[in-house]
Amino acid sequence: IASVGLGNVTLVHADVMDFDPAAGEFDYIIAHGLFSWVPKPVQEKIFSICGNHLSPHGVAFISYLAYPGAHARAMLRDMVLFHTRDCKEPMESVDAAKDLASLIASVPPANDLVQFLLQSESRRMMDMVPGHLFHDDLAEWNSAFYLVQFAGEAAHHGLQFLAEADFTEMQDRNLPPEAREKLRALAPDRVLREQYLDFLRGRRFRQTLLCRSGLPIRTDPDPECLGRLFFSSEAETDILPVDLSPETDVNFRGPRATTLDSRYPPGKAALAVLTGAWPRRLPFAELASSVRSRLAAAGIATDDLSDSSLRKFLLEIHGAGIIDLHAHPTRQCLRPGIRPKASPVALWQAARGYFATSMRHVGYTFTKDPAIHLFRLLDGTRDRNDIVRDLLANPEARAALLETGLPSDDQFAALTRLVDKEIDHLARLGGDP
Repeated sequence: IASVGLGNVTLVHADVMDFDPAAGEFDYIIAHGLFSWVPKPVQEKIFSICGNHLSPHGVAFISYLAYPGAHARAMLRDMVLFHTRDCKEPMESVDAAKDLASLIASVPPANDLVQFLLQSESRRMMDMVPGHLFHDDLAEWNSAFYLVQFAGEAAHHGLQFLAEADFTEMQDRNLPPEAREKLRALAPDRVLREQYLDFLRGRRFRQTLLCRSGLPIRTDPDPECLGRLFFSSEAETDILPVDLSPETDVNFRGPRATTLDSRYPPGKAALAVLTGAWPRRLPFAELASSVRSRLAAAGIATDDLSDSSLRKFLLEIHGAGIIDLHAHPTRQCLRPGIRPKASPVALWQAARGYFATSMRHVGYTFTKDPAIHLFRLLDGTRDRNDIVRDLLANPEARAALLETGLPSDDQFAALTRLVDKEIDHLARLGGDP
């Protein structure tokens, strides 16, 4: 906070159990990576803090391990705790846990469901970073909950289930029509519906939003509200330019392994506009105007295209994980300037490792040494020539660059081209230059 120069953040280091009852009300209360890893009295206190200190229309975010998926995770955890019972130091425990996971994963698979689950969990554990593994699977406390159980406990503190933090995870569009019908019959209310969805998907982790009991909750979002928002999409398609004719089915792939097949011309035009503008966020009026222009250029009539029908489609594909909705316009620079500048937070992170967070709140790991050396120079004080000279003058950066096959006859010109390409790449990621 001091390094970045933030003046609107206050940190208070305290025990949850000693939370100040005079702290007042908060619009948002966030408990991430905490609830499942503390004993019951602390869980009760977290609910109590939310119930007593949320503002009238405030929202609490609580993440926790969820059943039924957490049952599979618990099997391996029990084995790992046994295997690490004599370990004294955190990294000793982490290394021993990964050794056991590697051993389990190395056994030739058999036609056995339990072994399949254990090997799948073992591979997950092998990929975990040490801090994550030590905090989650090796923690003294590790408890999971069914949603109905969690919501029932929250209700005792004047709280009700509002939604899951990720809207996409609440959708049932990937279920067969027969399954959706049975789900409606089995689950007359929202919490039960979510619980049965957890059963169908084997959910293991939840990020649940709570609000005060008694507040009316809109069960179906109103598409008309989308007129006040901004839209973006980093979806991809193999058909470029996008065929807008109603006879052609076009497949779009979202960033989280989500897919959408559409023949709806306005919908395909909207995605073509958004993916072409990425990472810019477009207001609805601009998006609707661009859609009509694209359709007209393709010779497709737009007389019966209403803003309401376009909003309804956008809400549907947001639920499918194909587009993102935003309350604010694009804040980062999309075209790198003469003196590219990364955000202070990203620079602070990059100075201490190979990881940085973009202005879109997305983490990015630098896998190549030249890229991280370049990024650390993007402080707004250097133009492209300065950046190239500083890279060539840095022995570590120069060695990393030579490993990329940088031509030796005109290194300055070759490196300038490389710098331009990398900075443009960062901007396309929604990065900060």
